[in-house]
Amino acid sequence: MARPREFDIDEVLVKSMQVFWSEGYDGTSLSDIMEATKLQKGSIYKAFKDKHSLFLASLEHYLRMAHEFDKKHLDNSNSPKKAIHSWLHSDLKAVCGQTLKRGCLMINSLNDRAYRDTEVKNLISDHISALEKLLAKAIKRGQEIGEFRDDIKPTETAKIIISLLVGMITLTKGPLSNNQSLKIVNNILKMVEP
Repeated sequence: MARPREFDIDEVLVKSMQVFWSEGYDGTSLSDIMEATKLQKGSIYKAFKDKHSLFLASLEHYLRMAHEFDKKHLDNSNSPKKAIHSWLHSDLKAVCGQTLKRGCLMINSLNDRAYRDTEVKNLISDHISALEKLLAKAIKRGQEIGEFRDDIKPTETAKIIISLLVGMITLTKGPLSNNQSLKIVNNILKMVEP
């Protein structure tokens, strides 16, 4: 009879996610994961098979949390304009408020792994597609109540906003200051206002 697992999978995913987020996939060793999770190699391999499987599970966990964050901010708000403003500011605040400038795990993975790892690419593509739908829905609602211009296409505008956000988050790891990024957020919203 198999022994029951003696650790919480979600806790292991969160701790592993933090290591991958700080060190990147290639910079993370099994020893780093063992130290962060306080698990032995056998326990990790039994639960996740290998480092790549653990990385995918950690990234999936991160993207689930990100989707909940996006949905909470963008879905069913009385004022889509305020909702998008709050979402952009909260997203940037979370990234800019980090002690270590490590950016966003999804964007880091997009830059470091997606071009050579189909599973990572698919996870991120699915997440971005879901975000585009949420954002396009908020933009359409904003058009219906007169908060946004009616001559813009919600889906295309959502893609532009996401592209700008990804670029800003990437630049916050280097030359873009918190104040500069907040000014850009305000300009993004001016793009869609009547």
